Amino acid sequence: MRRPIAGYLGDKIYELRPKQIRILYGFVGKELAVILHAFRKKTDAVPPKDKRLAEARLADFVKRYERGLITI
Repeated sequence: MRRPIAGYLGDKIYELRPKQIRILYGFVGKELAVILHAFRKKTDAVPPKDKRLAEARLADFVKRYERGLITI
């Protein structure tokens, strides 16, 4: 999907933009999408703390997935 519905924030983090909610997600491999964080957006820019949280959650998910602690 493309703007204004979705966008790439950098560092492997993407966003969905339904109305005033923002859903941050990332990919593991080519076919697995992981929802990382959702919040009500009050400004045009995604707050850095929310993006950092999504990055940390993606890194944690990938680490656990590669160790076989998460199965799909």
